[in-house]
Amino acid sequence: MSTLQLTRDKFGNPKRMIVESKDTSRIKDASFGTANYSKKGWTLPVEPWLAERIAEIDGIELSTEVRDMLEYYDKKRYDINTSLGITAPLEPNDRLMKFQRASVRFLETAKRAILGHKMGTGKTVIASAATKHLNAQRVMVVCPASVKWYWADTMREFGGWKHCHVVESGFPIPWMWQDHYRIGYKKKEDRDSALAKNLKQESICLIINYELLTKHMPTLVASDYDVVIIDEAHRIKNRKRNRTQSCIKIANRAEYAWLLTGTPVRNDYDDLWTMLHVCDPIRFASYWNFVKTHLKTAPNYFGGIDILGIKDQPRFSDMLSIYMYAKTKEEVMPEMPPKLMKNIKLEMSLSQKKVYNKLEEEFILLVKEQMANGEELEKILRFDNTLTQYMKLRQVCLAPDILGSGAKSAKVDALKDIADGLKESGEQAIFFTNFKRFIPHIQKVLRDNDISFNTIVGGMNTQDHRLTEQALERGAIQAVVGTIGAMGESLNLQSATVAVFCDRDWVPAVNEQAEDRIHRGNIQNSPTIINLYHPNSIDEDIMAVCERKKRIEKETVGRVEVLRRMMMRKEG
Repeated sequence: MSTLQLTRDKFGNPKRMIVESKDTSRIKDASFGTANYSKKGWTLPVEPWLAERIAEIDGIELSTEVRDMLEYYDKKRYDINTSLGITAPLEPNDRLMKFQRASVRFLETAKRAILGHKMGTGKTVIASAATKHLNAQRVMVVCPASVKWYWADTMREFGGWKHCHVVESGFPIPWMWQDHYRIGYKKKEDRDSALAKNLKQESICLIINYELLTKHMPTLVASDYDVVIIDEAHRIKNRKRNRTQSCIKIANRAEYAWLLTGTPVRNDYDDLWTMLHVCDPIRFASYWNFVKTHLKTAPNYFGGIDILGIKDQPRFSDMLSIYMYAKTKEEVMPEMPPKLMKNIKLEMSLSQKKVYNKLEEEFILLVKEQMANGEELEKILRFDNTLTQYMKLRQVCLAPDILGSGAKSAKVDALKDIADGLKESGEQAIFFTNFKRFIPHIQKVLRDNDISFNTIVGGMNTQDHRLTEQALERGAIQAVVGTIGAMGESLNLQSATVAVFCDRDWVPAVNEQAEDRIHRGNIQNSPTIINLYHPNSIDEDIMAVCERKKRIEKETVGRVEVLRRMMMRKEG
């Protein structure tokens, strides 16, 4: 009688399974080519399904350790399935949908898992609420640069964090903004020092983008965390990249590791390996063992292999079920859903901020001079020179080169991240701006990502509008770009599920009408409304006015409200 046993590495972790048997044909057939024979016997990956297959061979029994391993995975599967059936509120008035509550409990039970819900289902909200549900004291969020401040605000709203620490580069000093701390030294060594100091706190929520994570790994990996959240986790599918290795190392410093992505499989099923390795580094220690165990392959012309598919779909799905929970919007939102608002806070580049501050100071000085002459604000804003300066401020927030400056645009960088996500998800999107001169910037980003699009601006006839509607509906294009004035009403663009506002109108009704181009009809998907804005700028002033007033009947009143807020902010 032979026994299937576990061997362990120097740290005591299971390394592989081994069975002392010379029965080549039966073991080879049962292991689907994953077993290797040596003088000591057959060695196999630590894979529960393979252990079950080997146990079916006469004359081979399972060791106690192997049986314990199988019981562990069976219990985990049972516990996860049970957790997904619990949709009761996490706390009174938690503001979560039932599937979101189940998702929180899945993350809690699985501990290390992939949340694969489609875009627009609130993965950020779910993960934030889960940190609160766990009472996690040390949390790290790794995410694209453009959504760091969105994460901070969501962590405060749903995670119960009073403030978060957001790591950024290119800023001369760190400072606090709306209860959030920015670790923003220019020099890497200064940021390292600040990180090391802040990580000594017992309770901290640290938010960092992929690039800075890699730069500061020695400092970050020296600490332990309760939870590590990796947003847009499909970005770590390439197992050889520094970014991927950094995420793996930092995830290993936490008991809970949650990978968030609406597109867990981008090209082939082997894209999953890195994420599964983060979830279970013992079971998925080897990429090639994963491929040999679960995937059909064939050699290709270039000397490598092509992934042809999955060997056994039911078995593969069963394996994946204890690591990934994925829902579509159609499954969880069968009725007309509400809009999902996503306000993305973007810090201007230093050069952009310099241009903006100069213009803002000149604008306020101009207004004050006219007020000193007895002019009223309503009248001042109708003056050509004042209105021109006002528009310039808004244009600098979009792209300084509209005014001839070479300063870098933070919004263009954010659009690149958004376009990358759309390319992966295949979702259709509408891009709005108030300024026709910014449209070429959006168009370039979409072209660079091979996203097909049509453009709608003022002066086009209704036939052109209809042709664009039809092209979007039949999937001939993935995006529509245009001005809020031209696309904000009388268009049916409900095939799109994402609307990106590069800037906002100061009249809430105008914005709402534009949003309703995709939030209409018999849609089954919850549309995502993305607002890009700069804090401490006219962008935020406009948003604050729109938030306070549901409807502003006259343009002039809206502009006055924005100007008053701007002056109060600058003087207060």
